[in-house]
Amino acid sequence: MAAWMLTWGRWRYAFSAPFRAVRARRLIRRGSFVSLVIDGGVVELAEPLPWWRPKRARTTISLAGIRQLCSIIGRDERVKGLLVEIRSLRAGAATATSLRRVLLGLKEKQKTVVVYLPTGAGSREMLVASAAHRIIMGPQATISPLGVAVETRYFRRTLDKIGVLPEIFARGEFKTAGESLARDSMSAEQREQVGAILDVANDELIGALAEGRGLAVEEVRALVDRGPYRAAQERRLVDAVGYDDDLPQLIQTPQVPAHLVDAGPYVSARRPAPLSKRIGVVHVHGPIVSRAPLAFGRVAVDERIIGALRRARELRGIAGVILLIDSPGGGVLASDRIHHEVLRLAEKKPVVAYFSNVAASGGYYVAAGAHAIVAEPTTLTGSIGVVAGHLVLAPLLDKLGIVTELVKRGARADMMSASRPLDEGEREAMTREIEGYYVDFVNVVARGRHRPADEIERLARGRVYSGLEAHRVGLVDHLGGFDVAIDVLREKMKEPRAVGHQVIKPPRTMPKPPEVPAPFVDAIDALGGRAARDLATLAFGLGSRETVLAWSGLLGL
Repeated sequence: MAAWMLTWGRWRYAFSAPFRAVRARRLIRRGSFVSLVIDGGVVELAEPLPWWRPKRARTTISLAGIRQLCSIIGRDERVKGLLVEIRSLRAGAATATSLRRVLLGLKEKQKTVVVYLPTGAGSREMLVASAAHRIIMGPQATISPLGVAVETRYFRRTLDKIGVLPEIFARGEFKTAGESLARDSMSAEQREQVGAILDVANDELIGALAEGRGLAVEEVRALVDRGPYRAAQERRLVDAVGYDDDLPQLIQTPQVPAHLVDAGPYVSARRPAPLSKRIGVVHVHGPIVSRAPLAFGRVAVDERIIGALRRARELRGIAGVILLIDSPGGGVLASDRIHHEVLRLAEKKPVVAYFSNVAASGGYYVAAGAHAIVAEPTTLTGSIGVVAGHLVLAPLLDKLGIVTELVKRGARADMMSASRPLDEGEREAMTREIEGYYVDFVNVVARGRHRPADEIERLARGRVYSGLEAHRVGLVDHLGGFDVAIDVLREKMKEPRAVGHQVIKPPRTMPKPPEVPAPFVDAIDALGGRAARDLATLAFGLGSRETVLAWSGLLGL
C-alpha cells in the first residue's frame, strides 16, 4: 500500500509539473524574497494531524519544513533571499540553535537572509536573528538579549508548615529531581550542573551575536549585561527600524522595492519530486509513561511508541529509523520496554537517536539501543540515575485531628502508606531497590556505548550535561541538528542519495497496556511539565499508597 501511494505521488508530481512551472513563473520575479512568518511554536518535525482536524488547526511550524524551504531557495536563481518575520518564538534552546544553523546554511549558498522583529526580541530570538545579513526591528519595540537564567522554587518550608514530610531516595549526587521538595535551598551539586549548562547556553548566545553582528566578544558581553534596548540600532544590534509595510523598501535591491512571495505558495510551486527511498521517524515526546489517564500536554506512552517501532521494523519501504527524542525522562518500566523495542529494531535496520531540546534520564535510556546519538550543543541530556519519592501526611493529619486506624497482614503491607514514615528496615529495602535500578541503568548505557560499566558510572550519578559536554565525554556521537542525524543514518544505510522521511504512527488498534504493579507507578510523570510535577507530587501524595519512582531527571531545572 505504501509503495502504491508513493508511485501515485510520483505520477501526480509528473502530471502537475507543467502547471506548477507556469505558476512559478507568474509568482516569482527575478530578485524576489520569500517571506516566512514564525508566530508561535517551532518543533523539529510536526506529527501528522488526524484526518478530522483541518490543516489550519496547526499552530506550530517545523524545522523540517524550513529546511526544505531553504533548500529550494538555495537552488532557485530567481530568488534573491529569505525574509523571516519572527512575531513570537516558542522553541527550546536546541531548536533555536538548529534554526539558526539552517539560516546560516542559506547564507552560505549566497542568498540574502533578513530577519524582521516587529515586537522586539529576547535572547532566543536574537540567537536566531544573529544568522541574518540584516536585522530590522519594529518601532517602539525592545531588544533584550539579557542572557540565560534558571529559577527553581523550593517547597520544604511550605510542606513543614502544612505538616507534610517528603522522603526522597536518589541514587547519584547529581540526581536532584526531588530536592525542591526535600530542601529549602539549592544543593551544591545542582548549582554546579545548572551553572555548567548555563555557561554553554550563554556562550552560544554571545558567540552568535559577536559573529553575526561583527562585534567583539567582550563588547557583546557588555551589551548583554546592560540591556534591554529601545535604541538597539545605535548599539549595532539591529540594522534598521520600520513597520511591516516598510519592508519592501528596507530590503530593496538598488532603486527597486523588493518583491515578496509568501513561503506557502512558493513551496507549493517549487516542491521537489517525491523520493523512492524513505526513512522512518518515531517520536518520543514528553514524559515517558505506561499510562496517562490525567495527562496535561504531550506524554510518551510506551505502548504507542512500541507500536510505532514495531511498525517501522515491519514496513519494507522504511530503510532506517530516526528516534526523535524530546523528553525529560519518565517511568522505569516504560523506559525499559521502549529500549527493548529499539534494540529489536536495531537488529534489523539502522537506528539513529536525535536529541532535540531535552533527552535526559529515561529519554537517554531509550536511546542507548541506537547505533548512534546526535544532539545539539545546547541539548540537555544525561541524568543517568534514579529517584523515588514518598510523602508522609502524618503531621498534617494530626493537625486536622484525623485518626488513622490500621489492620494489616504482613509486616510491610502499609509500607507505602502516607500515614507514617518508613522505618529503618524499609528505608534499607528502598535503597536496595533503587541501587538495583541504578546498576541496570548504568549497564544499559555501557552496552549501548560499548564502554566498561565503571567508566559510565563515573559519568552517571544523575548528572545533567549539555550536548556539548556530553559529546566531549562520549555520551553523544555527533553534534548537530536533525539534518546531521539524517546524514549519519544515510551513511549507515549506505544510501548515497538524499532520503525522504515519514513519521511512523502506531497501528490504529493497540493492545491494552500492562498494569504497572504497585508500588512503582509513574504518577508524577503522567502529568508532564516541571511545575505540574511539583504540584502533582503533593496532590498524588494525598491518600496515595503508591511510591512514585521515575527517571524524571530535570524536575526543578
